[in-house]
Amino acid sequence: RRQRAGSRDLFFSSSTFNPSVMRCLTAFLTLSLGALDQFRTDKVTSSYDPAKTTGKWYEVLFVDPGQIGASCQEFTNEFNATDGTFQQHFSVHYGRIPFSQTYIFEQDPSGEKGVYTKYLTGAKALLQLPTVVVDVTESDGQYSLMTTYTKKVVVGKASVQELRFSSRTPSLDNATLQGMVDVARKVGLNEDIIAKLKPVNQTDCPSLAMVLV
Repeated sequence: RRQRAGSRDLFFSSSTFNPSVMRCLTAFLTLSLGALDQFRTDKVTSSYDPAKTTGKWYEVLFVDPGQIGASCQEFTNEFNATDGTFQQHFSVHYGRIPFSQTYIFEQDPSGEKGVYTKYLTGAKALLQLPTVVVDVTESDGQYSLMTTYTKKVVVGKASVQELRFSSRTPSLDNATLQGMVDVARKVGLNEDIIAKLKPVNQTDCPSLAMVLV
C-alpha cells in the first residue's frame, strides 16, 4: 500500500507498522522528559519529600514568558500522597487584575525524586511540561526555599523554559538569593537563563477582596 505524504498513514496503516519510526519517537520523548534530571542537587536526588512543599509560597525570582507583566506571584501546593502528585494553585496580578490557574505536577514514571510532568488542570492533552525540582532548603520540617526548572523542546520552534525561585516569605535577603543562584550554576543550568532572572514585585499587592469591590 502506498503511503501518502502529509497523511497519518505515513507511519501507520491497517496492514503495516514502522518500528524504526516508533523507536525514534520513543527515544525523543524519553530524552525530552529525562534530560532535566541532571539539574538536581544531591539533596533532591537522595531525600526530596514532596509533602514538605505543601502550603503557601511566594515567587521571588523567575524566568517565565507566561509571567511577563505580572506581579504578586504566589502559589499554594496540595500534595496527594496516594499517587505522588501535587496541585499548585498559582495566582498573579496583571496591574490590579487578578489571574489564577491550577497546575498538576505528575510524578515521572521513573520514580526519580523531584522529576515531574507539569500541566494545567484539564489540559494535559494540550501541553505537558517536563519539570524538575533543582534544590530545596528545609526549615522546621517544611521546605522554606525551592528552585524549579522547566524545559519543553518543541520541534521546529524555540524551546520553552521556566526557572522559578520560591520562598515561604515574599522577600529574601541578597545573600540568600545569591546562594540560590550559585546552586543553579553548580548543577549546570545555562548561564543565559540565569542571567534573565527577574525579581518579583511583591510590594503593594492588592487583595482579591479589594479588586472585586
